[in-house]
This record gives sequence, structure tokens and C-alpha cells, in this order.
Amino acid sequence: MLLLESTKISPKELLVVPDSELQNCSLEDIADELPDASPRFITMTFKWTTGEGRTIYPLLFIYYCPAASQNSELMLYASATQHYQSTLNLDKMHMLEDAEELTTEWISKKLVQFGN
Repeated sequence: MLLLESTKISPKELLVVPDSELQNCSLEDIADELPDASPRFITMTFKWTTGEGRTIYPLLFIYYCPAASQNSELMLYASATQHYQSTLNLDKMHMLEDAEELTTEWISKKLVQFGN
């Protein structure tokens, strides 16, 4: 793992604001940082070796939406996801509902699925 930035939506201002930034961290560190009952937008780079043996560092956009979140928060994030994704100029979004699922296998599956 190289870099992670987590952002959240400020409900009063309706703005996406920084939440946390981690460098040279493991996926377990990231999972530990994620709240149990509040959505987040996550952008991160991840070292990945393609099927042809090339090493790449794709930029991933993850919408983290735990089931324990309040419905109003889930609706707020869902309505902002596409706009925020296009602002970042990223064409792929990966949805994560449980922080414990954030593993190397989960990320590899998403990258293969989208042909990245």
C-alpha cells in the first residue's frame, strides 16, 4: 500500500472534506481506521501485478458504506458519489460494505473484474 486518503461529507455544509490520510500502510491499518457506522469515500494506490507480470499502481476509488450507517447518511453519500467520482476523474467505483472485506484478494478481484 502506498497512500490512502479518506474523505467524508460534512452534513451541515454539504461539502466533501478530508477525514484522514495514511502513507505506507497495510490494508489492516486502513480497515482499522474506517468507522463502523459512517460512510466514507476512499482513494488509494495499491501495488498490483497484472496477469502479464507487470507491476502497476492503480488509483482506486472506493465508496465505503457500512450497513450500520444511518439512512440519511447513506442517501447523502449515494447522491454525491457520481459527482465526486467525476471530479476526481476516475471512471471506476468499487463499493465496500464491510471494512473487514478490505483485503488484497478483494482488491485483486475488483481489478481483474474491471480489467485494470
